[in-house]
Amino acid sequence: MKTMISIYRFKLIFVVLILALISQGCLTAFIATKVVTKSNSREFDIEQDLVSKSKKITIESEYFDIKYNSPLLVLKQAIVKEIKANNDVSYKIYDLLCLRQNSFAIIDTLFLIIGTEVFALAPMQKEIEVIKDVSVSKSDVMASDSTKTTVMSGYSENNEKIIQYIYNLSVPIVNKIKSSEHVTLQYYAGYKIIRIEIYKDRLNRLKRFLEQV
Repeated sequence: MKTMISIYRFKLIFVVLILALISQGCLTAFIATKVVTKSNSREFDIEQDLVSKSKKITIESEYFDIKYNSPLLVLKQAIVKEIKANNDVSYKIYDLLCLRQNSFAIIDTLFLIIGTEVFALAPMQKEIEVIKDVSVSKSDVMASDSTKTTVMSGYSENNEKIIQYIYNLSVPIVNKIKSSEHVTLQYYAGYKIIRIEIYKDRLNRLKRFLEQV
């Protein structure tokens, strides 16, 4: 009987404590902290490459140009930091640009603006692909015997240009990024400027990646 009373008192104290934490916003902060910590553990992809005898750390990001008339639909970017057994470090940028079909040809050079300094990166490799997405519209038609038949009533085509680039990122440029408060990725598609701003949380995440060992 005493044991049951003790368990009941413990549960009552626990409930009161939880209610007190909620009223002060502490429980929410505690839960959020746990979630963020768990998320940060998967922030970067880390793997050992037995063939090249190196450690590879990858950060993946998606960026959008905020201009409504931009030729860019989305930029999917991966940066790979490779650490060799002799501690030599190298960086590569893998860019996948998804452009509107009617956009002008993009200039291959990526302009990296760090603070007020501009660095032009020429690609090591380039691939172009045109993706056609066909959307089919369907409707139900009633036959003479009152049965329903689904038929194609129309379709639309949406074409996208996919351009993939691989760039080398030098260690001196990486060091400048680490101490910068603002980084801009800039591309040119004809007379259109594609500008991706990286700052605050996104830049801090990039800096954490660059510091990985």
